[in-house]
Amino acid sequence: MPLRNVLGIIVFGHAAFVAIQLASNFDDLKQSTAAFAAPEDPFWFLSGLIVFNALIVIAAVSLGTYLMGAKDLKVVYVLPLAIVAMLYGGYSLAIAAGAFGLCLLERYQSNEI
Repeated sequence: MPLRNVLGIIVFGHAAFVAIQLASNFDDLKQSTAAFAAPEDPFWFLSGLIVFNALIVIAAVSLGTYLMGAKDLKVVYVLPLAIVAMLYGGYSLAIAAGAFGLCLLERYQSNEI
């Protein structure tokens, strides 16, 4: 189904965007965590933010791979990955809703010729 491939490519683009944003704003992230956390040791706060963003990227890549490669979409896999991928906010809410909607559409679509 071409709609599934398009949505998979959009999800891969989202993962690339989040990874590029994290890499390009890393110095600003270090400065803001140093100002917010204890100035002597912002390591754990910075590590938490990096792990959180890496989790979003991994979930988006996994969702894109699953959308493009699976024969039958299962809600058990699509829903948790879509929820984690949408934690970035903004347009990613529409991506998660689209993935879940596509899963429901394929599940309840009639198979008549």
